[in-house]
Amino acid sequence: MWVVADLDEEYIAKMEDVLEVYEQPYDPQEPVVCLDEKPVTLHADVRPASPAKPGGRRGAITNTNVVGQPMFSAP
Repeated sequence: MWVVADLDEEYIAKMEDVLEVYEQPYDPQEPVVCLDEKPVTLHADVRPASPAKPGGRRGAITNTNVVGQPMFSAP
């Protein structure tokens, strides 16, 4: 379930700060990276079945962290 923050003045000001960071010219000495979560589906049939732990289940969804460079225009 998604929860969206209230778009009050403080929230908007902080988002504008983030967008200003993205607008800075690319500096290989201080690269800017974005960190986000990515949902991953765990398939039960990818490898030979093993006994499930008590209370465990197969075919669940988990999150993994993803790091990437924000979009930028090359000079």
